[in-house]
Amino acid sequence: MEYRAKSKICFFLIFLHSTFYILHSNLAWAEPIYSPAYDADELLETPSNREIAADLLWDVWKNLPSGQRGKTGLVLSGGGARGLAHVGVLRHLEETGFPIEALAATSMGALVGGVYAAAGMEKVEAMAEELGFSRLFRFGKSKFLKLALSDGTASAEQYVAWLRRALKAQTFEQTKIPLVVCATDLATGELVVLRDGELAPAIMGAATIPGLFSPISIRQHFLVDGGLLYNIPTEAVKLLDALNVLVVDVSARSYDKPMTRSPSALKALYRSIEIMGNKLEETTYSKGDYTLRFCPADMEIFELWRWREAVELGLHEARSNSVDMRLAFISKTIKALGPEFFASEKTALK
Repeated sequence: MEYRAKSKICFFLIFLHSTFYILHSNLAWAEPIYSPAYDADELLETPSNREIAADLLWDVWKNLPSGQRGKTGLVLSGGGARGLAHVGVLRHLEETGFPIEALAATSMGALVGGVYAAAGMEKVEAMAEELGFSRLFRFGKSKFLKLALSDGTASAEQYVAWLRRALKAQTFEQTKIPLVVCATDLATGELVVLRDGELAPAIMGAATIPGLFSPISIRQHFLVDGGLLYNIPTEAVKLLDALNVLVVDVSARSYDKPMTRSPSALKALYRSIEIMGNKLEETTYSKGDYTLRFCPADMEIFELWRWREAVELGLHEARSNSVDMRLAFISKTIKALGPEFFASEKTALK
């Protein structure tokens, strides 16, 4: 009897172990886990005097009235799937209490920035996850084959409908943060800055990839990706009276490794757009007061399933450059205000 009892216990333990292994294997297959490349121990390092000073001065700066330090604006570039790194940057800006009082964006930056301006951090993080997992946003061979057999473009109406549901049909006038998005008029070749009316079609127009989706019709315009003309819309945020400008740029500059085989037609098209945008940027680019520029170069524009990696990279880059970023704005305001910068602190100590 004792032998049988021990056998049953052993069998039960083996069964539990096997079940756990199978479940773990299936979960790992269904959702690959991204492991950051950097060392987590860096988070435990003792802060330097410079970091401590930045924290103390930042508490003064961010609590100054906007009329005294000037309105603060954020600029988000395009970049396809790389643009989901903006979500991680926004998360860090909320960690530090960075006052985003105006926002200008293009392409994927317009999608991330538009949802953030209208609905906040929780909604934009949920959107990034949905972009990564939803079949609606998957671009497999079958979808491209359907495009090839049709007129070569997919209707953007389903994406506009998705945005309307996510944003509850908000308008620019209803956003929590003043917003402008930039698109390209396909007929005239001119830049179109959108800042009023319904939000969903404007955001989709600013992010519509030409050659893949049909243009978005708004008023007399047929709109496609603003990255064609203005991938980093620094000057556009000044239309909202922003005086302190943070630029986040995740667009591709160049490739470190040469191409060893011919790219697909779609990849060649989008790379051509990037090259054209980079050339135009040489004459139109304004870097603002601080530019956070990084690029996950090996991430293709349609690899939305790598959203966790993009978000994690954006968060890491923002945290790594946080001291320099904050000191740039602090220094500018101290130079402008002089001793008046500390007036509010003196008042609080009395």
